[in-house]
Amino acid sequence: MDSMKANLLQQQEFPKKNTQKPYILTFIFVLTLIVTGILTVTTVIVIRQSSPGSDYSLVEPTPSKYIQALCSFAPHKHLCSSSILSSISTNTSSNYEFAPYLYPENIIFHSFQVAVTQLTHLANITKPNGTAESVLLECQALLNKELSGLNDSVSSFRNFYSFTKTEAGEYVAILNMMETNQQACLDKLEESSTGSTMINEIRLNVEKTRRYMSNTIAVLQNIDSVLDNLYGYPSSGTVDYYSYYFYGLSYEYMIIFVPQYVFLILLFILMLKLY
Repeated sequence: MDSMKANLLQQQEFPKKNTQKPYILTFIFVLTLIVTGILTVTTVIVIRQSSPGSDYSLVEPTPSKYIQALCSFAPHKHLCSSSILSSISTNTSSNYEFAPYLYPENIIFHSFQVAVTQLTHLANITKPNGTAESVLLECQALLNKELSGLNDSVSSFRNFYSFTKTEAGEYVAILNMMETNQQACLDKLEESSTGSTMINEIRLNVEKTRRYMSNTIAVLQNIDSVLDNLYGYPSSGTVDYYSYYFYGLSYEYMIIFVPQYVFLILLFILMLKLY
């Protein structure tokens, strides 16, 4: 009898532990966190929309502004703008995909395309007679190989909506190598056949092709500045890109987030004490 009373006294002194307590606390904590997040997002949207002078309708730059921004970095600006406009009109007539969506990447695609078109013309020039024929055949084989590689680059590039500095650097390296090979071929042709009308034609076409390619190279090398001019923010994948967005959050959002999450922590501590 005494032992039973002792057990009852122990149970009264040490009540059974509530195993549901951790689950209740977790549920309350998660629910509070979700509600706080919803309130935060709603508050941000209201503040953004009610800010004086704020316009949140997305207005994309026009194709002409895209081209102007791209060609502002090209060494041959008039050739850049006229050739890209010509390529756009040709491609959009047969491919509706590019008509309403002339984003910077599509414009750069057309910059590639005009270089390919000119290089194709250069590779198909009629062979001259005489000693220069073997040299030209060698050069045409090299140009066709480069043309195939550039076409592959254009095809893959056409599927990208954005690209990194590394990818842009790879395209620049390809175009620089092609420029070097074209000049080497031209030098060999001039050595093997001086004063030929065909050589003069090839020389003019090589120079024209190099101008197209130098425009494309300049655009790729300055793509960050191009996007900054168009939209006012750096391109993705760069340090400036991430610092820009974190800087934008540093003041406006912290004013909203900090008090709410401090309240959340205090509420959680209070619940721990109550339970």
